[in-house]
Amino acid sequence: MRARSACAAKPLLRVVALCLALQASLGFLASRKLRLNHQRAHRCRLSAGSVEDVVDVAPLFHRIVAAWPQSTLVQIGACDGDFGDEASSNDPVQRLLLQQPAMRALLVEANPAVFATLLSKVEQRFPGGRVTAVNVAVTNGSCREAPFFVVSPKFAEDFPRKAFHWACFQLGSMDRQHVAKHHVHVGLSEHDFAKYIEEILVPALTPAALLKASSLRPEAVSILAVDAEGFDDVIVRAFLQLPGFEPRLISFEVAHLDVVEKEQMIRLLAERGYKTAWAQTDMSEDGRGDLIAWK
Repeated sequence: MRARSACAAKPLLRVVALCLALQASLGFLASRKLRLNHQRAHRCRLSAGSVEDVVDVAPLFHRIVAAWPQSTLVQIGACDGDFGDEASSNDPVQRLLLQQPAMRALLVEANPAVFATLLSKVEQRFPGGRVTAVNVAVTNGSCREAPFFVVSPKFAEDFPRKAFHWACFQLGSMDRQHVAKHHVHVGLSEHDFAKYIEEILVPALTPAALLKASSLRPEAVSILAVDAEGFDDVIVRAFLQLPGFEPRLISFEVAHLDVVEKEQMIRLLAERGYKTAWAQTDMSEDGRGDLIAWK
């Protein structure tokens, strides 16, 4: 009886051993699959411009200009043109124009008051016409005028200590709420700050009309930089719809986009063959600035 039991136990032991081996094999495969998934996720985060993927924009700019000496840059939202010494300007686009004397540029600013300052500086700093400035709002519609919201000069009169340069000159948008939400940064309630928001009408052009009016072919644009206070992704999408528009580098603000909108833009740019990363900056806690896309 014991002999039969011992004989019967051998197949059972073999089955148990096979089960243990199979379980170990499955565990190894699961572990390997998990590692691969982590690696894929890491690669996706990097390609999407994660915190680990922060780049210095200046070398990218200069590499493009070196490869295409007759490059043309289009900047939407050029503000008032802080064209001081190279060390004093924190705008990589402005530094690029100062350092690359052969580069052509089209600087676009919608705010008429700010544009007047920009135009004066461009004419003084870049005589000869290689850099031009245009006072229009860029839209994806066919309207000839667009509502534009700015901070009234009276704000600086009533609150001189709160009249920061960005609030008085850089804060302007086609979205009133986008301007209004900055009340927290000047220490006023939304109701009080709203009293200083003015609506004006500005000329408007689509990307196609803008380039045509400036005698620029879409193929000639090598760098596109956009800072449109909440309309950045809309404007970039509108430019990318132009046949032949394939700039070597695109830079645009994403601070006002939610996570889904950022992912959609990153996916769109990847489909067009662009690598993406965040511009290095000391203006945010994680060191990420504008979204940069390049080929």
